Amino acid sequence: MFFDNAAALERIELAEHDTPFCWCGAPTVPVDSGRAIWLRCTSLTRPRSVVHKLLTLDFAASHTNQRILDLAEFQQRAA
Repeated sequence: MFFDNAAALERIELAEHDTPFCWCGAPTVPVDSGRAIWLRCTSLTRPRSVVHKLLTLDFAASHTNQRILDLAEFQQRAA
């Protein structure tokens, strides 16, 4: 799939618009992982104890964490 800068930005903005909040109520933000742009729940960056996670059934796998854009593919196509 080919992306130019405008298409990449549009894809990121669309993901933010479609999923502004995680199921837990925390906002989602685009995050650069070096190889891809992900839409992640902001609660994943807050430190929590194992006991707190177990008591609230708060596991990272259940929070929003979806790939928006593969940067390796984007950079190859843009070159």
